[in-house]
Amino acid sequence: MRNHISSPRLSSFFMASVFGFLAFFSASACAWRQAEIVAKVMRGGEGATALEIFKSRNAHVALPAGSLIKMLTCYMAFLAMKDGKIELDQKIPISRSPLLYSTFAEYPDGVREVTIRELIVATAVQSNNYAARDLGVKLEELGYDPNQVAKDLGLDRTTKIYNLTGLPEIRGNNKLYTMTTLGNMVRLSVRLHQDFPEYVSLLQEDSVSINGHQMHVGRSSPSKLGFDAYEGGKSATLNRCRSAVVSLKGGFILAVMCARDLNARNRILRQQYDLIDEWLPATAVSTQVDPDQRPALSLAR
Repeated sequence: MRNHISSPRLSSFFMASVFGFLAFFSASACAWRQAEIVAKVMRGGEGATALEIFKSRNAHVALPAGSLIKMLTCYMAFLAMKDGKIELDQKIPISRSPLLYSTFAEYPDGVREVTIRELIVATAVQSNNYAARDLGVKLEELGYDPNQVAKDLGLDRTTKIYNLTGLPEIRGNNKLYTMTTLGNMVRLSVRLHQDFPEYVSLLQEDSVSINGHQMHVGRSSPSKLGFDAYEGGKSATLNRCRSAVVSLKGGFILAVMCARDLNARNRILRQQYDLIDEWLPATAVSTQVDPDQRPALSLAR
């Protein structure tokens, strides 16, 4: 990638671009370009210019990522099923202990056991912290360590996991966040679908229920396995952009982008809808999604 910025003229342009984009990096005008750059990075940076190289670096910056552990927990659950250690309709005990920073999507009153299937769907579709915790606890008891699985999947050393929910971890006077990069999130999303095509439909459910009780899936929920980013109540994605957009096609995370408002978000997603096909490996498993289906949207909380 260095070869693209070797000339003095291009280097000057690069430096000017750096200062310019630091001033207004979160503007929606940059958002579509960011999606394009992510695609180029995943292809190995072919044809990237100096400006594109600068913006592409965001894909490799470690930031708080609340959904990392949820995606990883789903992966571990699928792995455990493949290993014959759990079954979808198996019920496991859940904890009624409250979670710090999470009053959203608590279990219905009286629930003491929940099926693996319901916990997976709640974790993936609703970003349910309680489901992620209890499913994760069961998987850890079976010997699946999220940090080791992340390492086995090739997620780099920027990935830091402190708990099973992705919520801030309090240790003394320190508040620690689950960390990773956008590149790692995309890589994990693709592996979920490549390695376990038989379970992809669980990540694409339209609703969530626990023991027959319908759970609310709000606009801030990562629809169809999205990307959360937290830091002091603000999105930490894309240089702490306030309105992070997650776009998916067939369950694959394509990119996380900035938008000023809902209209800008929708314009961005209309533009980049087919971009994932450019970098998705030819060997990737098709999720057989209706080609006319619009991409799922999610605002990172």
